Amino acid sequence: MSIDTQQPASGIPEVVFIREQPDRETLTLPDTWDTVFLAGDADFTQESIIAENKEKRNSYAMQEGVLAAYKTGTFSFPTNLKMSGVLSNTPRCAPLLKSVLGRETVNPGVDVQYEHYRRGDPLVYCTILFKKEIETELILGALVNKLSLKINGDILNATWDGFFSRKYRAGTDETAAEINGTSTPVTVIPLTIDAMNFDIGAYIVVGSDDNTGAGFKITGKDEIAKTLTIEGGVSTLQPAGSIVQGWAPVVQVSGVDVVGTIGDFKIDRGSLQPFDILSATLDIDNGFKELETIKSSSLYPKYTGRGKRKVSFNFDDYENIDNINLKEYARRYASLPCEINVGDEPGNILTIALPTFKPASAKSSGSEEKKQSVSGQCYPDTGDDESTFVFK
Repeated sequence: MSIDTQQPASGIPEVVFIREQPDRETLTLPDTWDTVFLAGDADFTQESIIAENKEKRNSYAMQEGVLAAYKTGTFSFPTNLKMSGVLSNTPRCAPLLKSVLGRETVNPGVDVQYEHYRRGDPLVYCTILFKKEIETELILGALVNKLSLKINGDILNATWDGFFSRKYRAGTDETAAEINGTSTPVTVIPLTIDAMNFDIGAYIVVGSDDNTGAGFKITGKDEIAKTLTIEGGVSTLQPAGSIVQGWAPVVQVSGVDVVGTIGDFKIDRGSLQPFDILSATLDIDNGFKELETIKSSSLYPKYTGRGKRKVSFNFDDYENIDNINLKEYARRYASLPCEINVGDEPGNILTIALPTFKPASAKSSGSEEKKQSVSGQCYPDTGDDESTFVFK
């Protein structure tokens, strides 16, 4: 056996590929253009719901339950919020932005704008392929519920949290015998280690054959015989011991990183004027909730409820004569419109407008340079937008 099954897996090469789905239930395989690099650990978790067995028996032992359904999957991962580098091209995280905000408008040669969901807007779901060193997880129906955007002296960073319907795993194994599909495609793939590591519905590569880049869909498996049944079939010659692993597109490096301190921050105390800050954080929470208790023909959740959206903003600055009145804004709960600009080259600029930011707190700290931390909530303008993202 050529695979060292005891070698610890590395998290360094992990990457995700993300593509928008037409609806919640339609898996849409990503392509190389959909590469999004992670800026930390990613987690996609889905737990089982076990129906309790309450039978009374001649025993003090609890009786085993029955698999009733699967809980809504949850995910969280950080990325750099890369710019496209080209005016009016969508940013690298466009599917995620559209999923969390709802509306995308491309103005050719000018900009790309993202606005919040309105009543009646369909939710935007994505397919995410999480490629790890020894397995892939194909995520169906991913919906971004929360976005946390950090603006400071580091590269612009976003953390995405949300739900998904189900996932399809594909591990790593090797063929137990030679596969010769040169005359007749082979659809049954014999494994050496364990077919349990592969889910029906996942996509795999068999040796050097990746089905002309599309991967082979698993349509069946026999865990006792250690075989996988695939759609289409391998049409090449693959020797015994060939690696069988999860399919993924070719990774593509693109987009431009920007540092949070490049570009000015403005507040409106009569008119928008530049205002020096140290850092800022914008948090969007859509209040989505997955409905898990509806009886249906599937063990997986199918419906999403909507709650109230909350957009929070806070920033830190050095306390001085010019900004000391922010405490009074907080005391009066007065509106303080803000504009965040990051980047300074066309194609690499992000402007976030907060038309109705209301500070609720302005606290001082520091025994040497006095710092001030201002926090509050953003409310909608006449267009029902607490925030608007413009890439230009």
